[in-house]
Amino acid sequence: VFDETGGFWFTDLGKSRPDALDKGGLYYAQADGSSVTRVAFPLIGANGCGLSPGGDRVYVAESYTGRLWGWDLEAPGRVKASGAGPGGGHYLVATTGHFDSMAVEEDGTVVVAAITHGLCVIRPDFSWEYVEMPDAFTTNVCFTGDDRRTALVTLSGSGRLAAFDWPRPGLALAYA
Repeated sequence: VFDETGGFWFTDLGKSRPDALDKGGLYYAQADGSSVTRVAFPLIGANGCGLSPGGDRVYVAESYTGRLWGWDLEAPGRVKASGAGPGGGHYLVATTGHFDSMAVEEDGTVVVAAITHGLCVIRPDFSWEYVEMPDAFTTNVCFTGDDRRTALVTLSGSGRLAAFDWPRPGLALAYA
């Protein structure tokens, strides 16, 4: 996800083998390729990130654990290491599912594709609920349309892309 300065955040899932797991992390890079910085490590299956509406927090979905992590930002690409988690992150929510990609709503609600559970909607107060999808492998979500109230969701088990009305607008991206 790009920030307002043109840099971007991304995650590395790591690698799983029968007898080992290489952990992943959160990274920040310049679009011109001049720098890439590992910001938070180790994460267990970091898979998807998003920025808060004010651009002052970055979120990461952890696939294998169903956790949502957050890091407050002090400058583009720089986190305030104020939490006890990897890279000074804050553990925000632990769910019963496995997470994949995410999107953020205009009001700061985080929506995470939750494998076997559909979409996990995590409100700014960190309460959460699932919105069921007609596929056990919901893997990506984004918002589109003039009002950003159309959710596009990949249903990977059946190889479909679903589009449906969403009750709230998604966050306008810095670079779309």
